Amino acid sequence: MDQARLCSFHATELRLLHDFLKSKTISILKLKIIYHIDIYMIKV
Repeated sequence: MDQARLCSFHATELRLLHDFLKSKTISILKLKIIYHIDIYMIKV
């Protein structure tokens, strides 16, 4: 019982961590894209 609860807790934690990292990566990519667009606009 305890082992199973521990496993499901870890699974939930991992999923939350994965979602967090995924959203973080997406926001970093968005920032990079915006940054590149700004540089491009300055050059042009």
